[in-house]
Amino acid sequence: MEEVSPDLYEFAVDGGQLVDVVEKSDVRSLLFLINFGKMYLVFTFLFCFLFWGLLALIGIGKEEDLLSPWTLFAVFGGGGLILILLKSLILNFIKRFHFPRMISFEKGHLTVRYASQQKHFPLEKCKWYVGSTILSDLICLNTGLRQGIVFQTPEGLFACGQSPETLKHWCAFLTLTRTSRLPVPRSVFYIPFGSLGMVVGTLTGFSIGHVVAMMTEQERWIPGLLLLGAIDSLVIAVLYIYRNRFACEDDSRPFPAIVWALLFCVLGSIVGLIGDIPGAFFTGSLNAVIGLYAASGIQTQIPEPIKEVSIAGLK
Repeated sequence: MEEVSPDLYEFAVDGGQLVDVVEKSDVRSLLFLINFGKMYLVFTFLFCFLFWGLLALIGIGKEEDLLSPWTLFAVFGGGGLILILLKSLILNFIKRFHFPRMISFEKGHLTVRYASQQKHFPLEKCKWYVGSTILSDLICLNTGLRQGIVFQTPEGLFACGQSPETLKHWCAFLTLTRTSRLPVPRSVFYIPFGSLGMVVGTLTGFSIGHVVAMMTEQERWIPGLLLLGAIDSLVIAVLYIYRNRFACEDDSRPFPAIVWALLFCVLGSIVGLIGDIPGAFFTGSLNAVIGLYAASGIQTQIPEPIKEVSIAGLK
């Protein structure tokens, strides 16, 4: 131990214990509202705008009507946040009877102890990685812990990091015990980044649709380009996942960027039919360029493992 990790050796000699504790005071309703509320607002935004876009495209809704995307977002978003806050207050009151929660090592086992129960997992059945904790352990939605050590056990994921000053000792101990270490799962980042990409694509299409509508005096361009922007961003997210998770595993595997460009061309042409045949040709061609640029850019990227956050820098 002294050779591999002098810090851990000194920590053990001084009587230190590897215990991570979530106290009742760490659990806050406001943190749950902020952490879960952000994700809720993103999906509510997409639902409201895409729902309105579909209605407007078939001629049922108009932006100036009461059933506008902003009105839907205000009603569902604001009402949902109130319900989330009430839920967090009720759950936090109930869960406080289960705290403090302690994670520690005892006789070759990872022990997760609550106020009323405890669980033991043999280290040989546990795996771990250093990375994002916010979507791994639901308790982190209430405590605000963002980075730490995540344990994968037979009964789920548990995050450790409420005591950041001891995380480097946890990491050294797990290395010494040769507990299986996992790479940071890329799938953790696909959903939030893909959702944010769709928000950007939707707003971009919504804005461009207004410009085109003013130039052509055809309001159907607004919902049409809104939906096209959302679909384009979704396809780009799928393209990115395909490249990083599948194609990059085998460099000899073909990555047909032209196929993706053709897909974008078809999508753009369908929306372009709102105008006429020349409009469909122009919109399809422009969207094909976007698709080719996105596919070529992702293809030329060299997939690199997501960098792990240094233990010393974990907060």
